Amino acid sequence: MSGQYQQSEACCTIPPVITEGYKEKGEYKEYAGMRTYFTGPTDTNRTILVFFDIFSFFPQTIQGADIIASSTNSLVIMPDFFRGKTLDPSVYPPRNDEDKEKLGTFFSTVANPKDRLLDVDTIIDALKKEGKTNLGTMGYCWGGKMATLSGATGSFKAVASIHPGLLTEDDAKDLKAPIALFISKDEDAQEAERFNAALLSKDFAAKNKYKLYGTMVHGWAASRANFKDAENLKEYEDVYSRLAEFFNATL
Repeated sequence: MSGQYQQSEACCTIPPVITEGYKEKGEYKEYAGMRTYFTGPTDTNRTILVFFDIFSFFPQTIQGADIIASSTNSLVIMPDFFRGKTLDPSVYPPRNDEDKEKLGTFFSTVANPKDRLLDVDTIIDALKKEGKTNLGTMGYCWGGKMATLSGATGSFKAVASIHPGLLTEDDAKDLKAPIALFISKDEDAQEAERFNAALLSKDFAAKNKYKLYGTMVHGWAASRANFKDAENLKEYEDVYSRLAEFFNATL
């Protein structure tokens, strides 16, 4: 049976979060050589590219894409950058040397940022051929890093990075678009502060958004979201409200 959580009036920018038995609103298509989740209107120029986390198409992540699509009137696309080679959830967090080796191999091959950025180029080319030029991007964990790196290409007008992995101050220096950075207690808050400081001289600095979700674990807005936990549910709602507001202001 489906469960529905009705948000407060203060957070009315997104639809109610479905806590059980979520039914995706979009569909999967082959796009730029990858199985891709499409959600939202197809007749809009406003398009948001989503990078999922290392566990791929989880219901919580798909619901997030649907929320952003409906709340911003955007076409949201989420490609399978791993081409079906998703990391086994039992490997993370790594418990032993074998798990660490599997994780390292995954990030150096299937999830290698340099290789996956080539896929981003292909996607951007495909979107532009369709006349879609008002582009944003967002990502979680590994995808948060990828969205940030993609923000240095000059092709995106807005970037969102949610509980990102391996974010560095240097990533900020290369950014060419406003960013919404939302981190959990598990990310390095000091590195995030250095990241934000590096953005202060950018001409888009006033459009940037930042929040530390100090009670949330890494992954709370994507595959590790636990809707049975009231605090997680509240913060999931909060971060998607903020994301919708950010993209509506920048795209």
